[in-house]
Amino acid sequence: MRHPTVTQSVADADWKKARVLVFGLDDQFRFLARQTFRKLNVREVASFDQIGDLGKLLAQGFDILLIDFASKPEDGLKVLEGVRRPLGNPHESMPVLAVAPPSSKDMVDRARVLGIEGVIPKPISGHELGHRVGETLAKPTRMAPPAVLSEGPKRNFIKEADPLPELGGGEAAEAPAQAKATATETIPEVAALMARLEVRAGAAASLSEPRPSRSGPVEVLGSNAKPVASPSSSAKQAPAPPPAPPPPPAPPPSPAAAPAAKTAAAVSTRGFASVSEDRPTRRVSTGTLSDEDLAPVRKLSDDPIEVAGIRPDPDAEAAKRRAAKRRKEWDEAMATAGHKARKGNDVAALDVSAVVAEHGVWLQSKGAEGKRATFTGMDLAGVDLSGAILANATFREVDLSDACLAEARLDGSDFRYATLSAANLGGANLGVAALRHAKLDLSNLEGAVLRGTDLSGASLRGARTAGADFKGANMMGADLCKADLSQAENLTQTQIDKAVCDKSTRLPPGVFRRLDDAERAI
Repeated sequence: MRHPTVTQSVADADWKKARVLVFGLDDQFRFLARQTFRKLNVREVASFDQIGDLGKLLAQGFDILLIDFASKPEDGLKVLEGVRRPLGNPHESMPVLAVAPPSSKDMVDRARVLGIEGVIPKPISGHELGHRVGETLAKPTRMAPPAVLSEGPKRNFIKEADPLPELGGGEAAEAPAQAKATATETIPEVAALMARLEVRAGAAASLSEPRPSRSGPVEVLGSNAKPVASPSSSAKQAPAPPPAPPPPPAPPPSPAAAPAAKTAAAVSTRGFASVSEDRPTRRVSTGTLSDEDLAPVRKLSDDPIEVAGIRPDPDAEAAKRRAAKRRKEWDEAMATAGHKARKGNDVAALDVSAVVAEHGVWLQSKGAEGKRATFTGMDLAGVDLSGAILANATFREVDLSDACLAEARLDGSDFRYATLSAANLGGANLGVAALRHAKLDLSNLEGAVLRGTDLSGASLRGARTAGADFKGANMMGADLCKADLSQAENLTQTQIDKAVCDKSTRLPPGVFRRLDDAERAI
């Protein structure tokens, strides 16, 4: 049975004014929460995974807090304690929902002592998450603390060994001796075994004992011994025989063999070759230079950095060339169509490179450093953001007409109510982005990734979509009139049935537009 689209609790909640805050170390849960509440058109939803960010986020005035206790429960308790303590702080009455698996009952009990409004079992669907949050916002009720806290999980500690008895007699030394004597007197088998062990121990001791030598004491090293001269016996020793004549000097080594001799000496004295800190793998020198030795040293910092789950293209120059090619082709197409591009009022005053760089630091540090790119309400018509990494950026109600976003990384970004008329989005990644009620008239979406994108209510009139991937995209009420979707990928009949088409809409083979009332009458 399918869940209803809107429940009573979700309908009662005023989502346009609600501000939701999410804490957790599970990236998938934070992503689910952001997408769920964005689809409910909340005023703001923010997520964080660093406890130090709690203070500045609470100062922004959120209405409810979700804490995920699945990954690190202790961090979740610290966040909850920061909200509830000290008593009388302005955020003490904020509703808090704990998200935890059934196995974390003891941690949930501790959270109930601090004060929570409910518990959401994990895993959870987006529908149930919105239902529970809407119910809590409508009627927040603090859960009663448990009568008795459950004990923590039992741990198997290894008992420390008893201290060894001190040598030299005493009570500590007499106790093992008495126990040994008692065991040998009472059990004959034990006595025989102890006798055999004593015989073996005596034989081993005789082999390792130092033998007397006329040259003085000896130093025992396992089974080998070497004489060590002492100051007292050195005077009584007989005079040493005259030294033998020195051997003839060896010929000097050739210049080619000198490096090999140095390398062999280094290996024999140290046991291993030195490893450069900049090289990721160890390499032992063989004394001769190889092609690997002559190659430039590759540092770990030269590797591409993974930003928010997106690994940059290792061939950046090729990506720039592709973006430039798409920009040139689209400009020529617009000029042929007689379209005149315009520049927005905020383009000249905006340092695009600095904003993209700060956003990259924000993505890489997971919000700890840098600044998230937010362009809400700005006029950025004609801006060039080709190839930029702006995942999870905010473009809500932004005018991006005639803008170039070719080959850009825009997955998870917010484009609700944005204007993208005649914009170049060729090859851009718009996966799971929010494009609800966005205007994409005459835009270029060729080769764009639109997997899981929310296109409900968006206008794609006259858009070019050759090679665009629409798998899982929400197209409820999307305007596809005069759009060419004949070469789009992963477009299903179910998606078209929910969209608005006309006779000029071109669809892929096997997909048909639905019949409206006028056509049925004919």
